[in-house]
Amino acid sequence: MLLIEHKAHFLYREDAYREYCWSVDAWCQWQPASFIYLSFEAFKDLCLRYGLKIVSNTETSSNKDHFPWKFEQDLQFKNYEFSGLITRITDSKIVNDIKEALSIGKNVIALLPNEMLGLWFPENKDILSDSIKAAHELGIKSVEKKIKPAPVGNKDHVWWEEIPTNTKGRLFVTIDAFLSDGFFMEGYGKTEENFNKIKELIREFSTFKYPLLSSTIRNAVSI
Repeated sequence: MLLIEHKAHFLYREDAYREYCWSVDAWCQWQPASFIYLSFEAFKDLCLRYGLKIVSNTETSSNKDHFPWKFEQDLQFKNYEFSGLITRITDSKIVNDIKEALSIGKNVIALLPNEMLGLWFPENKDILSDSIKAAHELGIKSVEKKIKPAPVGNKDHVWWEEIPTNTKGRLFVTIDAFLSDGFFMEGYGKTEENFNKIKELIREFSTFKYPLLSSTIRNAVSI
């Protein structure tokens, strides 16, 4: 089982639902459905089929204060060596983290922050500009067309691409909403085509440029 560090916010459904409850209490006008596009738990479960365990970045995760049992579960992996990274492209600091991970052989999924922008910062031109600039630094083409605040209820066809690198690690780019719970639920983004596209991304993400041996130790069973 390979450990993958998850630095995009809201890995767990509880995180997203907490924000939803807050918005309802505060009489916000956000659509409730938008919060399923913040959770990555269905994607995390699918990754397990390919030998990848997605672990939240407990130093910054919002679940640490509200869901301490989740924090304790992830804390056990704090000193382990991660084989990959999943994060959103938001600024130059993130770009440095991605480049460092690639340089030491980690595979990276860099998420365009469309859902994050659409839900929290639809009018914030600075964050949008920083995200576009960061994506340019990673060599992503047609960035201005790809990064834009997502409308509520994003049902686009899933796409992803691999960005060529001269590093040991591989770099993949897609949109944050595509890996969220919304694209695993009937009536939202779930289609056979989208599901197969997500599985295809996971297969490639779990394939490294260099030889890699993964082993799983199971308890012996006596009959």
